[in-house]
Amino acid sequence: MQVASFLKHELPIRLAHRIKDLDNVPMMSEMNSVLQVRDWYEKSMTELIEFPAITSKEDEEKFAKLLEGIYERHAGVLVTMARGAFELRAAIREGKYGRGGKADFEEMEGMHKFLDNFYMSRIGIRMLIGQYLR
Repeated sequence: MQVASFLKHELPIRLAHRIKDLDNVPMMSEMNSVLQVRDWYEKSMTELIEFPAITSKEDEEKFAKLLEGIYERHAGVLVTMARGAFELRAAIREGKYGRGGKADFEEMEGMHKFLDNFYMSRIGIRMLIGQYLR
């Protein structure tokens, strides 16, 4: 129960940080696919916060089921974020961002850093859940 309680506390914090990151990433935060990922993270965070304190084996089993659902929900994050990058590229070509169909190098550099950090954090979250479920 100690590990489950740790995850109940830790995972919403990590998810909240990723939600904040998704809200603040330049240009990409408005892409439909990125908004979908944000919704998945927000739903998972809310489910974890609303889950009652884990005080029994039954609670722990219910918590494990919740984590299984979250793990499955987030399985498509990588592909969906890639779709968001393609959506952004199309928007840049249409002139919605950048200058003359081109994005500013500094913005793209920031986006690469964001994606690297986002994916590293995603690996950490999935590892925590995956190890618990084994």
